[in-house]
Amino acid sequence: DDGAGFRPDADGGFVYNPVPRESADRPAPASYAGMTYSGLYGLQVTGAADEDPAVQAGLRWAVAHYTLAKNAGLGGGDEGGRSDQAGLYYYYYTFSECLALRGHAILRHGDAEHAWAQDLLAALAERQRDDGSFVNTDRTWWENDPVLATGFAVQAMNRAQPYRAH
Repeated sequence: DDGAGFRPDADGGFVYNPVPRESADRPAPASYAGMTYSGLYGLQVTGAADEDPAVQAGLRWAVAHYTLAKNAGLGGGDEGGRSDQAGLYYYYYTFSECLALRGHAILRHGDAEHAWAQDLLAALAERQRDDGSFVNTDRTWWENDPVLATGFAVQAMNRAQPYRAH
């Protein structure tokens, strides 16, 4: 309990702006990829070691839900009714910032290994429009604006580039 009555699921992931669960018809928000990588990034920049239980829990969640096809954890009945494409480009941005800060070309946890930069660059190449821009078909968080989505995509590509060939 965080003192405000919020008890997150013990899944290790992160959520944005959790609110206390008030009733059975208002479930607690679910962890999702964009916020999990953002949370891991925050832990890293504040000096948390890899052995820190919060870092380990976040990495476990990240590896268990690893995909670049969607913002894992959203969709499928989350509290806001958001699609799994909501915040996809923000997810790509936080994913790349977090993993570039870790300084490894491979995301490892337990037996799982992912060449994250190669995977990210391939996912972005599939989504790039003919004019070079990016846009999300999901209007949540304004990523249907190509200026915002392209900004997130370019930043993600810049972070991934040094790790693409490893």
